[in-house]
Amino acid sequence: MTITPVYTTFTPSNTPIKIFMAGLTFLIAHISHADDGRTDNQEPINQEITALEPIINHAQPELLPHGTLTPKTEPTLAQTPNPAEDTLIADEALLLDNPDLLNHALNSAVMTNNMAGVHALLPIYQKLPKDHQNGILLGYANALAALDKGNAKAAIDELRRIIAIVPEYNVVRFHLARALFMDKQNEAALDQFNKLHADNLPDDVRQVVGQYRQALKQRDSWTWQAGMNLAKEDNINQVPKNTTQGQWTFDKPIDAITLSYQLGADKKWSLPKGAYVGANAQIYGKHHQNHKKYNDHWGRLGANLGFADAKKDLGIEVYGEKRFYGHERYTDTIGIRMSADYRINPKFQSLNAIDISRLTNHRTPRADSNNTLYSTSLIYYPNATRYYLLGADFYDEKVPQDPSDSYQRRGIRTAWGQEWAGGLSSRAQISINKRHYQGANLTSGGQIRHDKQMQASLSFWHRDIHKWGITPRLTISTNINKSNDIKANYHKNQMFVEFSRIF
Repeated sequence: MTITPVYTTFTPSNTPIKIFMAGLTFLIAHISHADDGRTDNQEPINQEITALEPIINHAQPELLPHGTLTPKTEPTLAQTPNPAEDTLIADEALLLDNPDLLNHALNSAVMTNNMAGVHALLPIYQKLPKDHQNGILLGYANALAALDKGNAKAAIDELRRIIAIVPEYNVVRFHLARALFMDKQNEAALDQFNKLHADNLPDDVRQVVGQYRQALKQRDSWTWQAGMNLAKEDNINQVPKNTTQGQWTFDKPIDAITLSYQLGADKKWSLPKGAYVGANAQIYGKHHQNHKKYNDHWGRLGANLGFADAKKDLGIEVYGEKRFYGHERYTDTIGIRMSADYRINPKFQSLNAIDISRLTNHRTPRADSNNTLYSTSLIYYPNATRYYLLGADFYDEKVPQDPSDSYQRRGIRTAWGQEWAGGLSSRAQISINKRHYQGANLTSGGQIRHDKQMQASLSFWHRDIHKWGITPRLTISTNINKSNDIKANYHKNQMFVEFSRIF
């Protein structure tokens, strides 16, 4: 069945608006039976989504205010007989002469996920004068049409723009998540589905979202991550502000332009019943062009085995790390990491890990250490646009040949992420740690060393500002370490714009 816009004798003067509204509603309801020859995008749960999307849509406010026109009767629509197909005739001129009617018709089509109706009405709607168009409705209809044709990238751009304006519209977020899923932007899609899962959804819809999340966990494609920032960094040599303290004289603090970088890749191979194996590699570090002896570069390789479903992800990883400081070999680390992530309910998620490692120090062999880390975090999602994190860490570093360098560190972490109306997003993080050493050294005045450390950062970005999949983020951070060891007192500040992408 196809739609053929024609010019007929139907005008407001000879056809009551209410009658035409009812007829148009009937037309839209029947357009969905049309066969346009399109091949549906292959999604793991396409049939369930088709059936349940109206539930999501009807749970949201309309994109336009409710009108005062209420169809009372259903007229007989003009049809052109055809043995092969039926052709419904829509009066384009009448629709353009009645912008409110056209707005409500297109709104009805998008809110019931009637794609044939969207394809028929959208070209007419685009001819309306700008002052009669609803920007959100037009963008949403364009996105659905693009998504229906398999053009996920175009749909993503439109849907991100709308979410930046009205982040509470879960129906838009759902289609954004679908588009990201189709475009194989796995991490971004999972993030959107997680936000939906955290909100109040009907059980049937929550099941569909859960199926998408599970499908994303089973994907086997390589994931690449790259990021960099250029910043003016204070005190890269981490020395006290006062260079002379008693009999001790320290170097002056060095401020430098720092290039921080990260490049990583990982792959997961799915096994039956939710099991998987994986591999990953990372390089990251800091480069100071004019102070190369403080350059710090890391490389890491890992292999893991685990089990994941919609609620939990249990894994064990073996890894090796190499660190170069000032372009010289510094340390080697081998370790094993066990992790357990659990979705307690739609609002709460728990992240837990134990990391056991052995570090070999090539500069100072007596500083070789055995290390253990225990980490736990609880994330709370009150809705799809906000999350809170509270975490705790315990780290134990044992240096057998020099107990004075052995220490334990206890800390707490908290974070708050927020999507604001208008497109702005923010993330605030703070951590407080206490470090207790087992022995004294010369610069601690013969006392056992104790450190207190505070780190804080605040990041801002605009969800509608992105290019090539990259959204720039402005970050301000501070790092303060207070100690009874005079050489360990320092304060560092940074402000930088970060560019990163996962693909």
